[in-house]
Parts: sequence; structure tokens; C-alpha cells
Amino acid sequence: SRQWPACTSILFSKTFLDFQKASSIHSRGGFFILNAFLLTAALLLSGCGHLFYQPDHQLHYPPATLNLEAEEVAFFSRDGTALSGWWIPAPKTSTQKGTLIQFHGNGENMSSHYVTLVWLVRQGWSLFVFDYRGYGKSAGSPTQEGLWSDGLAALDQAWTKHSAGMTPKNQPTPPST
Repeated sequence: SRQWPACTSILFSKTFLDFQKASSIHSRGGFFILNAFLLTAALLLSGCGHLFYQPDHQLHYPPATLNLEAEEVAFFSRDGTALSGWWIPAPKTSTQKGTLIQFHGNGENMSSHYVTLVWLVRQGWSLFVFDYRGYGKSAGSPTQEGLWSDGLAALDQAWTKHSAGMTPKNQPTPPST
């Protein structure tokens, strides 16, 4: 069974008490929303960010188990943190339709989330997935600012991989005006 940190019970207790107050006195509805926001901000600033970020280092579904060719990609966030990703190109037998980038959620890592997009790879889309700092093989620890920086670096990396994989015959044409 999962052991939740002490912050969780404080969050639940405080939110439950505020809900009781807000539901019994209609005029305090705005107070409840403000109080919940302030409590969430206080938890994040007090070191309870681990409630929001649930990184995992386990390899859940390697691309080879799904008959996919994937290239491991090492790149850096804008602050120098080493990040890890996979470039999964569209099959060579299909016309490449474009590139998708997946920003997985706050739990586990890329190896458990990309499987929902495999069907699009098989339809001709290339896929770039990556792990934020502290997730999978990526270095560091997750923070809100760090994950933002990681996302921007991943966009740059995906564009680089996409551009390198485009051949003259499957280059997208600009829309006619």
C-alpha cells in the first residue's frame, strides 16, 4: 500500500474543513477558492512539491517490445541539465506525415506513456518523447521552472530530428495564399 507524506493529510484535512465551511455558508464560496489556492501555493513553496511530481526510473515498455525502431537521444535543457528522449521515426514504408512530441504527465516516465501514440507512428507520424529532469534517465530533480526549461529544449530537439528526417519528396509544402 502506498504511504503518503504528512503533507497529504494536511492538504486533505484543510481542504475538507474549508469545503464544509463553504458549503454551509454560500457567501464564503470565494473564500474557499482563495484558501485552496493559497494552501496549494504554500505546499509547493514549503517543499511538498513531491506531491505533484512522481518520477519513476523503471523502463516500462521498451520500443523493441512494440516492434518499433527508436533512437536514444541525449540532449540538454537550457540550464545544462542532461535529458533523455527517444526519436521514433515513421516507418520507412510510409510517407511521413509529420512529427509529434509527447509531454508526458507528472507520474512515471516516457516509457509508460508513449504507448498511447504508437498507432500514430504506424500511420506515418514520427514521435519524439522525452523525460523531464528527474524522470527516467534524465538528471536532476523536477521543479516547475526546470520542467518548463526541459519542455523548450525538447521542442528544439524534436525540430532538429524532424528536419533531419525530411527528404525532398516528403517535405511539407507551404499553404497556398
